[in-house]
Amino acid sequence: MDDRRPPNPYRPDPPLFPPDDDGPEDEPLVRPRRRREEHEDLTPRFERDAPAPVFDDGNDSPPAPPGEPWRWDEDDEFDDFGGRRSNRGRGDGGGGYASDRGLVRIVALLAVLGAIVAALVLPWSPVRVIGRDSTAPTGTDGITASARDNMPTLPNGFTALSKLYDVRVPDGAKGPWSIEVTLTQATQDASNLGMYAYDGSRWTRIANVALAPGGTAASGDVASPPGALAVLRRTGQAKALALIVQAGDRLDTRALDATSIVAVMGASVGNDGALQATNGALQGIAPSAGKAKVYLGVSDGTETQGLVKALSSTTLQGAHAESIAAAAKSQNAAGVYLDYRNLPGAQKDAFSAFVKMLRERLQRDQLGLVIGIPGSAGANGAYDWNALAGSADGIWLRGVADPAVYYDQMEQLLSTRKAGNTDLAKVSLILDRRSVDRRAQQMSQLSLRDALTIASTIDPKAEATAAAAGGTVALRALNLGDAQQGAGLRWDTTARSVAFAYNAADGAHNVWIENRFSAAFRMDLASRLGLAGIVVDQAKQDDALPDLWSTALLFAQDGSVKLERPFGPYLAPCWSAAQGTVEGSKCWSADATPASVNWRAPQQSGTYNVRLVVSDGTTFVGQELGLRVGTATPTPTPTGTATPTPTATARPGGTTPAPTSTPTPRPTTAPTAAPTATPAPTSAPTPPPIQTSTPVPSTTPPPATTPPTTFPGGVPPGPAGQ
Repeated sequence: MDDRRPPNPYRPDPPLFPPDDDGPEDEPLVRPRRRREEHEDLTPRFERDAPAPVFDDGNDSPPAPPGEPWRWDEDDEFDDFGGRRSNRGRGDGGGGYASDRGLVRIVALLAVLGAIVAALVLPWSPVRVIGRDSTAPTGTDGITASARDNMPTLPNGFTALSKLYDVRVPDGAKGPWSIEVTLTQATQDASNLGMYAYDGSRWTRIANVALAPGGTAASGDVASPPGALAVLRRTGQAKALALIVQAGDRLDTRALDATSIVAVMGASVGNDGALQATNGALQGIAPSAGKAKVYLGVSDGTETQGLVKALSSTTLQGAHAESIAAAAKSQNAAGVYLDYRNLPGAQKDAFSAFVKMLRERLQRDQLGLVIGIPGSAGANGAYDWNALAGSADGIWLRGVADPAVYYDQMEQLLSTRKAGNTDLAKVSLILDRRSVDRRAQQMSQLSLRDALTIASTIDPKAEATAAAAGGTVALRALNLGDAQQGAGLRWDTTARSVAFAYNAADGAHNVWIENRFSAAFRMDLASRLGLAGIVVDQAKQDDALPDLWSTALLFAQDGSVKLERPFGPYLAPCWSAAQGTVEGSKCWSADATPASVNWRAPQQSGTYNVRLVVSDGTTFVGQELGLRVGTATPTPTPTGTATPTPTATARPGGTTPAPTSTPTPRPTTAPTAAPTATPAPTSAPTPPPIQTSTPVPSTTPPPATTPPTTFPGGVPPGPAGQ
């Protein structure tokens, strides 16, 4: 399968620059009957000063002049709602009704027009659509809706509260729209309700809804043409969500509401085949895991010889199973996650037999069992999927390591397994929060912060020689080429992630950055191929790793995922200086800033800092370089500074706090941009970074109550873009 679908919704307009915060953050922005709940930050909202929509009351009877009844004939004209236009001055053949046949035609026309109005406007209409675009048709003009006879198959854990309606919007019309849908059965319970769009193969949540008085209808605000939609209630969880952490990590709890299993990697197989377990590995995680079951994770270690020895005979297999069960029971684990990803192909049958034996042993203690399988092509022959699925509660599939071939190989692998009658409903896809650095054929993993630190490195040659007063200094992003030449940070359509390439002393590197955009495409893969859900690896509290939690939580609870790309101008480097002038630098605008620029020095001698800021579309990281002008004394290489991930509560008419930086540079005029309908997850505040003698950028957002501060080059538009 080759998925080349663009993001949905796909809108080319950039996000809105956040205005100053002049009012309460959570002030209701829609009509009074639709007060937003505090936790609902994924639905677009209207502007604060927008009036509540006014619905037609359906009273469209033609008026009659006082004391004179209307006289109709076949030449009379009607307006769009059946009202009579004045026909005075035109001959009507003596007045009166022209004929009974003419009266029948008039009545029939009125009936047709009345039916159209009733279908879309009257209070008892199944669907009401009210536009908000003053330049496009609004209300009933041009917007139609019709019910389908049959309801498509719903996702697991959902029930329909309305029919499925096809809403047709004229070309060129822009939202948002307020849509009200009549429910098939009245309800007073508004919990877990949502408006969902259906594209012919999957359901996607598009809006939160509020119940009308009496509970006979539900309304929601939709930013783009929804196509087919229905009101659904979540009665259970749509997709499985599990987490993996290492022993000693602090668990990130932001997705615990939907998490079923937390696996703690606290044991491994030694070179002698014996199990090596970390005492108390689960004790630090269990109190923070909530209702999730905590499993003991067992890996095969760095060498395969110990695993081969443990599986070499039935007796040794039994002893190995007994030691794993004993370790799990001693740490009060609810089950075992077996991550033997380096299994030699010759051990296929032995491993299947061992898993069956381990399953039987764990059942005696009422413990669960999950098996990890690598997706790499060379390892496929070492694992009998059907046998393992029959012996375990589930399979956790680790994706191909090379992002350049990830989708081609993973889709081929899963399609082949499905054709081989493997129950993919027992398979969950592992998502690693770490980015990937490929040098030659070697893959290494690094954090989002480390990847952006590499990208934001300034060539140190610029500080070697003092510049003349008023002269220029050539600046270059050491590891970024010019975007105009296809280099620099870019969206890789094959890997479906932000990527860049650079050369170092040890050779050429290619870096693929993992963030919420790339994670959403992996979740979409799991959804399209009918997998049980996802597993987030490296689920620890670490500000250097990307925030995937809002996206993962929505996917697990609703089975929905929005496919987006970063706002394009965010991927261009941003050069700035508090003093002097950076020539040719336009930060976060349609005109991409080059990776190499000139800095014109001030007329006064001294040492001045210039800054390079880069972004993957969600997080902004920068480094500074001290430049000498005239005879100033050289200064040590400054500590790198970082700009934070903007708080991503972006919504039309809302306020997106801007990143902050230390020190705060002089403000510049921020460009304007059109709003985007795509909200982003919210980043939690983190403590300030510890300054060191080397540039170690950090991503520290301000507290939620801190007003936006000026960012170099202007306030960047919110983090979400198309």
